[in-house]
Amino acid sequence: MKKYFYPALFLLLTGFFFSAGAESVPFRGGEVLAAQLSTRKPQIQNEDPLAFPPPSDKQIYAAVVVKLMPGRALSIFDYSLVAFGQSYCCVAIRAGNNAYDAAKPEFKTTSTSEKYSLLFVLDGSVIGFTPLEKLQIKANFGDKSNSTSPLTLENLGNRDFTAPGSIPDSGIVKVQQ
Repeated sequence: MKKYFYPALFLLLTGFFFSAGAESVPFRGGEVLAAQLSTRKPQIQNEDPLAFPPPSDKQIYAAVVVKLMPGRALSIFDYSLVAFGQSYCCVAIRAGNNAYDAAKPEFKTTSTSEKYSLLFVLDGSVIGFTPLEKLQIKANFGDKSNSTSPLTLENLGNRDFTAPGSIPDSGIVKVQQ
């Protein structure tokens, strides 16, 4: 009996601490539908390599797919990702399954039925070592009292990000339970 107790306890505890559900996560501008990390760089049209110098020699990319509240505009300057006290700016946005376009830094009007992907370049020497990374999405302007929201990003390794058109409105954000 004793030889089965500890393995059963281990399985129970690891299932409790490492189980993950999928859903959307509210943030200041609306809902996050997907949050993923990848070492594979997505294609960015009109990219200026001097506009956003890489944070280190080893980069990892983060894509945060959002659905915005009505009446919102969206700019690369609106949100940052925060990891280990370091803030990383958004380098490009795409609407739906369109390509990221660095020449279009803002959407003056957004559609509540459209999904927008915010692309960030992070320091791969400190982020991307676990299947799920806990970061924060931060609103760069406005009331600082509710400017950050916790966000768990799924590490895809070297795979492509999930296409926004294939993400359900209920979301696929991995949420640690």
